[in-house]
Amino acid sequence: MDKIQKRSLFFKRLFIAAMVFIPLKNLFLWIVYKTPFGDMILQYVPPPTILMGIPILAPLTPLTRMLAFLVDMIPSGINMIMLYFLVKLFDLYFQGLIFTSENVRRVRQIGITLLIGQVLFPVYDGLMSLVLTMNNPVGERLLRITISHVEIVLFVIAFVIILVSWIMDEARKLNEEQALIV
Repeated sequence: MDKIQKRSLFFKRLFIAAMVFIPLKNLFLWIVYKTPFGDMILQYVPPPTILMGIPILAPLTPLTRMLAFLVDMIPSGINMIMLYFLVKLFDLYFQGLIFTSENVRRVRQIGITLLIGQVLFPVYDGLMSLVLTMNNPVGERLLRITISHVEIVLFVIAFVIILVSWIMDEARKLNEEQALIV
């Protein structure tokens, strides 16, 4: 049990750090974009440039950067919510609670959050394409909505996680019933 608690504490702390890092990384990248330092980070090529597969023909204004940051926080927010549920799950493991209804609930929440993230991805993609091309000349603005194999695979994984949580819950219920039989 000591090994489980030590590793659980490590992962809990790792997930907390990631929750803090994600918005800071996004903010940093959108602030430094198109500065000498930002050029190096994002591998910027002078206009016309392609960022996230989107042709950008005009400089990114501070308003564009702010809007891009906010749009970027859609998938990042989903990831932060999943990390929050992982923190809660690993906290339960740290406390020595392995097969409880709360564990099942956290695993289900992770699956549902991943599922929501895949449903929201086309919205994010569309908004980001609009924001990044809003300063392009008329006729060069873009609305892109994509669904790739990655989103489909993650959609299936989300359903599998939800299914696993249901199986865990059924096994937990059977275990509780057997414990009551004398």
